Amino acid sequence: MNKQLDKKKDHLYVIRAKELANHYLGFNGWTTEIVKFEPHEVSETDALEADDNNQERVEYVCVLRLKVPEHGIAVEGVGIGDGTWGRKV
Repeated sequence: MNKQLDKKKDHLYVIRAKELANHYLGFNGWTTEIVKFEPHEVSETDALEADDNNQERVEYVCVLRLKVPEHGIAVEGVGIGDGTWGRKV
């Protein structure tokens, strides 16, 4: 199947990510910090679709830093969350 046409997304949920980090890095062997959390511009297509359904649409971007102090390692990752809700008044 063409990966571009496949709409299924694989998610690593927060609880599973924490379980894996604790397993491989040890409990308290790692830390996280939010570097950036802010609204992200909703595409015109998504905004119009939500508007047609009398809903509001919002997207946020988050940059997170994971540190493993014992090994002097730090990595950053980016995620985008979105949602629609309610009827506009």
